[in-house]
Amino acid sequence: MQIVCGTDFSPNAMDAASAAAALARAFADRVVLTHAWVPPLDDGLTPDSETSFEAALHTQLEVQKSALSAAGVPIETRLASGNPVEVLRRTASPGQARMIVLSSIGQVALARALLGSTADRVAESASVPTLVVRSAIPFAAWTKRNRALRILAATDRSAASDSALAFVKEWVQAGPVNLMLAHVADAKDPELEGQLTKRARTLLGPARFRLRIIPGRGAPAGALIALAKEHRADLLVTGTHQRRGVQRLWRRSVSRALLADAPTSVAVVPVPPGGTQEPISPIERVLAATDLSPAGNRALAAACALLPAGGVLRVLHVLPAAGSGFSLLGGSPHAPALTPGERKVRQHRAAARLRTLVPAEAAERGILVDPVVVEADDVVSAILAEAAQFGAHALCLGTRGRSAAARALLGSVTGAVLQRSPVPVHVAPPPRE
Repeated sequence: MQIVCGTDFSPNAMDAASAAAALARAFADRVVLTHAWVPPLDDGLTPDSETSFEAALHTQLEVQKSALSAAGVPIETRLASGNPVEVLRRTASPGQARMIVLSSIGQVALARALLGSTADRVAESASVPTLVVRSAIPFAAWTKRNRALRILAATDRSAASDSALAFVKEWVQAGPVNLMLAHVADAKDPELEGQLTKRARTLLGPARFRLRIIPGRGAPAGALIALAKEHRADLLVTGTHQRRGVQRLWRRSVSRALLADAPTSVAVVPVPPGGTQEPISPIERVLAATDLSPAGNRALAAACALLPAGGVLRVLHVLPAAGSGFSLLGGSPHAPALTPGERKVRQHRAAARLRTLVPAEAAERGILVDPVVVEADDVVSAILAEAAQFGAHALCLGTRGRSAAARALLGSVTGAVLQRSPVPVHVAPPPRE
């Protein structure tokens, strides 16, 4: 197998190359030291000068290769013209490359958010895992068996998480590892720990690990980074669905946040092109959104029907932003802004109403109900963001059954969610008259 290491000949890149060489020794792989270059845009550039420029790059690659010779692993160099992201993707073919190794170079926050670093863009598009190295020292020590490598791996019940654990298993088999699995939970689920443990044992085999479930809502990356510091992790591993562009901004990419802010090396593992071979997982987490209308409330019973063996039902109501005074059910757009106390009362009342709408037999089925009230003017985006943060396996919404002409004129929250949701959406029809 190959470990493809991208280099721009900087000190950081040399450190990443040292890590790649150490890992090649541990995995019995070879290093492909790769540099991508773009020919200078100069109309006066002669063929001879371009050839001299390319020869100079070859020389730099050979110098870096010689500096890595002490690792005692096969190293080949590769120089290619083109965009670095595309060159690395082409070089690291699935089945031939174990991973891509890159250095971490900081960027201005705004530029990174809009464009991303090379490491970000490689991790979001490569077909093999991408390791972004902060320091080569832990990997060198691990290779020499001086100490166990401390790995923190994010886990949930997704295909991306399964891919990350399969990648971690390779490290466990290659050398001593102190492994901790972490899951950021936004709701209490008494069965969660057992389910995650069972899934991890299936994927990791006899490997020993500890599981930490961290309570928290919002951005899970911050919780994972805090735990990585507590665990003194050498490597933080996460799976990714490789969302890019505007979609990544909407879905708040955890992997990009870790690449930007984690103080330790980060490995981002994509789902294999063919997907995972795990059995189809049952629906265990459903988000039902209602506007508290009779039609919207039908989504709750329909959602419970999706959980015959129990699970977690998050019941969501989206209140208009406090300053707008707008309501889905009518009202004046010129209503005065609410005080913090009035907002709190409004949210408590809405949450209490949600609890009364859940069918009584939900508790008998072992369904854990989690009512949530948020404020937003964009109802569709609020529903999708909450579903992503909750890790919903399915969404359930009601519909008023408007005619096609009315939908075209007025729009439809349910229709917009159907178009944009990455998970199945179940629509509860209105009652028959």
